[in-house]
Amino acid sequence: MNYDIEIWKNIEHYKGIYLISSFGRVKSFNKYIDGIIMKNSTDNNGYQIICLSNKNSKKTNKIHQLVASAFIPNPENKLEVNHINGIKKDNNVRNLEWVTSKENRRHALDTGLAICANGERCGKSKLTEFQVLDIRKKYLSTKTSLSKLGIEYGVSAKAIHYIINRTNWKHI
Repeated sequence: MNYDIEIWKNIEHYKGIYLISSFGRVKSFNKYIDGIIMKNSTDNNGYQIICLSNKNSKKTNKIHQLVASAFIPNPENKLEVNHINGIKKDNNVRNLEWVTSKENRRHALDTGLAICANGERCGKSKLTEFQVLDIRKKYLSTKTSLSKLGIEYGVSAKAIHYIINRTNWKHI
């Protein structure tokens, strides 16, 4: 299909009420409005969204998901839509693809859109980098038991084992 020109299709569950274009625009049709292009907004994560209503129900939809559902075949039933160029506001059908959650995360990491938090930057971290270095130093110099180090630093002996063997905190 030639996506150089804007193509319009019915939005699933809103046939005859709303159309989505291959460029990511939405048109509304009702007894008062005949094909007006609607204004969208941006959610807290930077995705363009639009509120659609059908009879008495209203639903907020992500535009990139509407475009993908209308224009991109999904034979593997993948659940997420990826912006290939990483620009969340670029909802052109040529910039979208169906992906798994794992593929989406990998794309974000590979392109620098997401940073894998490790060490102190990880929200679940109980230790600082200084403490980890101190644990390794104490273990090597004094051969303090894993249990005693765990008690001293407020973590399990297993966590100390992983630190000493560089299973965890291997970046320092």
